[in-house]
Amino acid sequence: MTVGQHSYAIGKLDVFSQAHVSRRIAPVIPTIAPLLTEVAKGGIQEMVDKLELASKDENGGAVLADVDLSGLAKAALPFADALAGMSDENADYVLKKCLSVVKRDTGGGLANVCSNGSLMFDDLELGEILPLVIAVLRTSLGNFIRGLVTKATIENQPT
Repeated sequence: MTVGQHSYAIGKLDVFSQAHVSRRIAPVIPTIAPLLTEVAKGGIQEMVDKLELASKDENGGAVLADVDLSGLAKAALPFADALAGMSDENADYVLKKCLSVVKRDTGGGLANVCSNGSLMFDDLELGEILPLVIAVLRTSLGNFIRGLVTKATIENQPT
């Protein structure tokens, strides 16, 4: 996965970390599901790719004009609100645990993005970290979240 000017390898959380992360994000799972759906459609990667092009292209506005991000925006707003409602401790845990399985291609090999709770690269910003965290959540918890959402949808069907 490429984010910004760097390529990353997205790992998978071990089963115990999956359990601990899922406990912390359980209150926001209903808002994560639409976001994961948009990610599955390529929404975030397309947005990152187009923003990268726009930053290099004199006609950046025209490049962005042909990208439909409405679904992603609708999905991301409730997720951002839910994330804002998480305690700092839970948000830090989820971010750091997810980033602990991400590696950056340094040109000479792969290096951990986060080790022992500390970011290993000073140039990382929130706009780069969030797509990486979402990719880890999708890889590690996608089936679990999909199952919960399917179950909730079935239970909420009128009889």
